[in-house]
Amino acid sequence: VWSEINKQQKNKPSAWTNLEAPKPKVQAPVKVDNEFPPGTISFDLETGGDDPLKANDPSFLRLSGWGIDQGPIMCSSMPLGFIEDLLNHHGWVIGHNILNFDCIIIEKFCQVSILSLAEKDRLRDTKLLAFLADPPPSRTDEGLIEKMYSLENVGTKYLGEGKMVDVVTGKSVLKELAKEFGGYDKIPQDNERYVAYCQRDVEATRDLARVLPINDYAIREHKINAV
Repeated sequence: VWSEINKQQKNKPSAWTNLEAPKPKVQAPVKVDNEFPPGTISFDLETGGDDPLKANDPSFLRLSGWGIDQGPIMCSSMPLGFIEDLLNHHGWVIGHNILNFDCIIIEKFCQVSILSLAEKDRLRDTKLLAFLADPPPSRTDEGLIEKMYSLENVGTKYLGEGKMVDVVTGKSVLKELAKEFGGYDKIPQDNERYVAYCQRDVEATRDLARVLPINDYAIREHKINAV
């Protein structure tokens, strides 16, 4: 009898059968409206490789892109103009992943102290700010974290647009250029797409610094990471 009842229960459609599990709500990122101090420099560097610690030749630095406050974004294969503006202005110094990449390069080849910039509360690394604003779940794979907080993903999350991509392939313009010319260190420094790519990185980073939350804890973390 019980076996027959069980069989009937199994064959009986449940009121819950066609219901889908509720999907978690994706919260919109918290955005603010930061005011830049006068003389703020937003910048990005294009290089001949992806490891500044192994770079031993100044030619590793191939392109400097920077803008002062909300002014036009300049680009040069010679870093002198950028470094002069960096030292002659006293606002924030904005960039993406600059504590682990760009600032290492300008300290190594241009004698600009990362620690000095941090001690003056000038550094604003948008990768670090994005990480602090919305930390990853515990035990997230390190490789996935790098992708989550890339300029492309953070820009898309907060601005609706990330880095410059090829309109045909949808891939990174930088990777397409490296493939075309045989390496990052082979891309002509006056290539129009190369220059535009660098300028877009500066623009995206500047816009991110405008909307990412910045508090005393974040400023303290910049100093710790600069050591």
